[in-house]
Amino acid sequence: MYRLSEFGLLTVDTLEPNRIIIHVGPSGHKLLNEITKNIETPLSVLANSLVADISSLSIEWMEGSNRTLTTSSVRTSTAAEATARQARMVAHEVRNTLVPVKTALNAMYRELLVGAPSEVLARRRDRIDRGMDATFRFIEQLVDLSNLAATPVQPFEPLTAIRDVLTSLEQETGYGFNASLSPSLPPVSGHRARMVMALTNILRNATQATLKGAAVIQVHAETVDAAKAIRITVEDNGPGVPEHMRRAIFDEGVSLRPGGSGLGLALVREVFEKEMKGLVACDASPLGGARFIVRIPVTGAEPL
Repeated sequence: MYRLSEFGLLTVDTLEPNRIIIHVGPSGHKLLNEITKNIETPLSVLANSLVADISSLSIEWMEGSNRTLTTSSVRTSTAAEATARQARMVAHEVRNTLVPVKTALNAMYRELLVGAPSEVLARRRDRIDRGMDATFRFIEQLVDLSNLAATPVQPFEPLTAIRDVLTSLEQETGYGFNASLSPSLPPVSGHRARMVMALTNILRNATQATLKGAAVIQVHAETVDAAKAIRITVEDNGPGVPEHMRRAIFDEGVSLRPGGSGLGLALVREVFEKEMKGLVACDASPLGGARFIVRIPVTGAEPL
């Protein structure tokens, strides 16, 4: 019960040593009701993760003769928290692809009141189609990513992964990237789909920070450290990132963009630093905007 209260699903009032009152909130009712269902939904997955976590914690607590259930133990990182964090990141990605579609649709609805339908459609259709295509590509990626938990880390070619990101984003946003990619990048180890998603977040941030007509976005990829690592650099001519925020922007919930969720760059650090054992940093670019630097050890090399 204390564990569920830490998630904000209920409150526990202790009246006397052997009597408590449980107040279950709307979110708690909705989530706990999912446990009784036999079909998988996003809430039922989270509910089952919560049940597994609470059961495991209770067993450990009862088996330890002198253990006490404390707030710190309740807040320990768990499968349920990981599931919730992943759900927030999925929502972030879907929102990123659908917001431009919604904006274009709202503009089209207004213009249809005064303009010729064929002209309005011709003006707005491209952006709507690109956004919808990007959404469905992301859904397909999610299907692939759902199998990653059971898939071991494997070596893959980073050059083709980078090219796939550039091609996909050019189709989605209409931006053109100035790319300088070494033709002989050695293999790196990790989950290719996760790297693609993380690099996409960096480049999408660059497109959102620059004016499309005057945008300059450069992408470099090369080997460094005597060919023991590869370095990917993304630079733009946008407003940049204030010096005191250049590390904080990789923290979950931190965003410099109004309405931003602060999840995109948190995923970047999680993938490149925690999963691929590399490094990610942000500083100022000679172009006037931000420069994001990613370093990843090649397969067989020591973590950075």
